[in-house]
Formats: sequence, C-alpha cells, structure tokens
Amino acid sequence: MPPRSKDLAALRAFAARHVAAHAKAATVRRNASCHCRAQRCATHEHTRVHCAGTVVLVLRHDPTVGQVWTLEEVCESCA
Repeated sequence: MPPRSKDLAALRAFAARHVAAHAKAATVRRNASCHCRAQRCATHEHTRVHCAGTVVLVLRHDPTVGQVWTLEEVCESCA
C-alpha cells in the first residue's frame, strides 16, 4: 500500500492494480451459491428478484462500511 498522499491519480492507479491482482487470483468456488439468497439481501428489498443463472464474482461497495469493497459470489440475475 502506498503511503498516504494527496495524489488521487496515483492512489486510483494503485487501487486499480490492486483490484486487478485480486481478480486474477479469485475464482468462484465449486459449491458457491448466491450471496443475496443466503443473506436475504437488503439491496433487493422491495424488488422482485429471483436468483437465476450461474454464480459470478462481483465487487461491491457498502457506503455504511466506509472505504471497504467486498468481493461476493452472486448469481447472474442479482449481478
């Protein structure tokens, strides 16, 4: 991780490289199921979403957690 800096372009470039490295290493588990179905996802509250399709990886930001991004396994319909 680079030291704290006011150079936003450099920090964004670092973040992009960091995410790309994780994306190369990440794979969907063989027994994966949709995170939304398992957690009764609040993102889909009041929405008719039915889990369907193969499980894929998505990068999701939750503003209540701050500057944290989460890699989740979700079905194609929820993605």
